[in-house]
Amino acid sequence: MKVNRPLSHLAPMIAMAFVLQGCGEPSAEHVQEAKVNQIEGLRTSYQSLSDARLLEESLRLLDVCSKEPSDPNAAETNCSEKKALVEDLMGARGYCWGPYAAAQADKSWMACSDDVTKLAMSRGPWYASTPAGVCRETAMGEAIGSVLEHQGQWNVKTSFSPQGFLDVSSQLADGSFSSVRLYPTCAGALMTFMRVPEARDGRYLAAPLGMFPREAGEYFGFDASRSCGGYSYGGGLGCTIGYQDRMPALIELSDGFTPCTEGRPVQLDFQPQRGMVGLTCSVSSEKLEAFHQKMREAFGPGELSKDGARRWKLGKHLVRTMEGTVLGNAVRRVSVSVD
Repeated sequence: MKVNRPLSHLAPMIAMAFVLQGCGEPSAEHVQEAKVNQIEGLRTSYQSLSDARLLEESLRLLDVCSKEPSDPNAAETNCSEKKALVEDLMGARGYCWGPYAAAQADKSWMACSDDVTKLAMSRGPWYASTPAGVCRETAMGEAIGSVLEHQGQWNVKTSFSPQGFLDVSSQLADGSFSSVRLYPTCAGALMTFMRVPEARDGRYLAAPLGMFPREAGEYFGFDASRSCGGYSYGGGLGCTIGYQDRMPALIELSDGFTPCTEGRPVQLDFQPQRGMVGLTCSVSSEKLEAFHQKMREAFGPGELSKDGARRWKLGKHLVRTMEGTVLGNAVRRVSVSVD
């Protein structure tokens, strides 16, 4: 941040009132009184500044005070006293020196409400996903260091999403943002969250798209070498497993509801370079009805096809339900795929 020159009206406000005694030196009482008056004068001047100008003065003093030795016997208010005064006023206006979890060199003034790292650290551990679709435990400092590696500003922003995820970001010189999202559980880190782009209420549908067969097998508890075989979906792989309640949810709404029905098959579709690109749960009539109702409440009625299938487009993802009869058997399915 550019540091301006000292403001002219913030120069020493009150001249020393000299009372000559003996050889003309002021008394200790008058020196102390003058310093108190000067501090109060500075306080009044600082209080008249906008938040932005007070921030500039704080950063200027931070730079100056690191270079100038203080003289405790000086009649004028010394640098450390000015710095403490400005910091006190910044705190009174709701600003904190943070983020709390950042290294000291990476801290700057930020709205206290924007810094959730102190609370986030007490919640640990946090998790992140790797490009290979694996969950790993991570730390707050690592997330902050990651956004700063992209030449972000000192002032790192931290916030909780409506789902309880922790977002750490910093604005870059070109105006864009570098960001990292941390999750409270491995399940959260491995899921792809789909929502209506303009929605701000936090409702979503999640599925583990992007995971690769081996990692998916380890996470959901199936043997990929036996459950997966050649499949025509983009020349990829198809895996069939049976859903059990003890398994992590394959399709889940933000209220915790999953349409996948215990004991029914689940089809997982993979492509070599993209990992899981789609999954389909066979569901009961009760689950399908509940899913339709919840999707209508969260994302609207969707599109109804001539064959009775219903579709919702959530960003680059497609959610589809179908109900029909195949070889005399009732079939009900819920599918999520990359469109």
